[in-house]
Amino acid sequence: MPRARPIVDGVELRPGLLRDPKGRAGVWRLRLPDGRYRMLRAETPALANVKADEILGPENPAALPALRSWDHLVEEFILYRQDNDQVRRTENWRNRKYALRRLSKDLPGKTPASLTTEDLARWWSGLSRASQDLRRGELRRLFNWAMLRGWFKQFRVNPIDLLDKKPAAPRQRQRLTVESFKAIRRASTIPALGLAMDIGLLTGLRRGDICALRWDDVADDVLRVTVQKSRSRLGEVEAARLAWDLRRHSALRTVLNRCRELAFRNRRCPFVLSHWYERHSVGLEKTDPHQVTPDMLSRWFTEASKRVIGGQSYPTFHEIRSLASALLREGSATDEEIAAVLAHRDSQMTRHYLGGHEFEFQPVDLVVPYRPAR
Repeated sequence: MPRARPIVDGVELRPGLLRDPKGRAGVWRLRLPDGRYRMLRAETPALANVKADEILGPENPAALPALRSWDHLVEEFILYRQDNDQVRRTENWRNRKYALRRLSKDLPGKTPASLTTEDLARWWSGLSRASQDLRRGELRRLFNWAMLRGWFKQFRVNPIDLLDKKPAAPRQRQRLTVESFKAIRRASTIPALGLAMDIGLLTGLRRGDICALRWDDVADDVLRVTVQKSRSRLGEVEAARLAWDLRRHSALRTVLNRCRELAFRNRRCPFVLSHWYERHSVGLEKTDPHQVTPDMLSRWFTEASKRVIGGQSYPTFHEIRSLASALLREGSATDEEIAAVLAHRDSQMTRHYLGGHEFEFQPVDLVVPYRPAR
């Protein structure tokens, strides 16, 4: 009678693969043909099966393309993405991996070989727009990758391209006021967030441009910035370039001086925004251990906003940019002047930023020649 294979988290381990005898998470033991053992590191049992197949070869190579499970297929694709595409290890990638690994539960009773376009369309229509946005890009890559390797032979084209997304619900952003801005700033316990908020309000820069500011950008009492979004759209030559003379912008100079003091305490961080981290790390997102990233800035601001405002509707860090445009309007700036400061391509986008702060009333000077009866 054949010996039953061990099952971990609902996944049957292939022959020769065992859990770590010391009980360490993410560690496995593989028995080699010569009787020796080799240790493996894998996040999940399905990924451990994939790595064991890479070392020993698949159990049944001839039947593998037809019988491949979702878990096996997804784990091999994740390995491919991480090894060849150098996927940025961000929260977004972790969410996409989680969504891929749910395919076996989202499509119960359907193997990759038995999947049909009707099955996909039925499952897809039951997802929310946010879930569709999270899954679509990675699913398209998964099907392209698998179809190039001879799987999903039932499809002539990538079926994900045939799926329509639900219309997006209108975004209801709560606009910032000067009072709520000050309240959120007081609620923040992180010095870098308060300084970033001040820079955002005084310059109108996006969070990515604020986090990218380096002390090399401040020279001869002038802050010079090449707007990243403008550069990516228009190219290096036509990108929007902004300069603030700090002798005139005294409030901005004061904020930058505070940033410099903080940077000195944080081991002379070359970035204008800096934060002390207990665990120092650098990588694709950070080139200095004390650098502040846009995602961290958004997370800090959201946490402070929830403490002050509460509920489901609260402003994001990007609303500081909208508040800056409203304050410029109060200072009698024209839409064209505000568009230049915000590096907008036209004043129509600027008017969108101004919407919600105030409603203009058109004065009526014409008098209707009518006298009501007494």
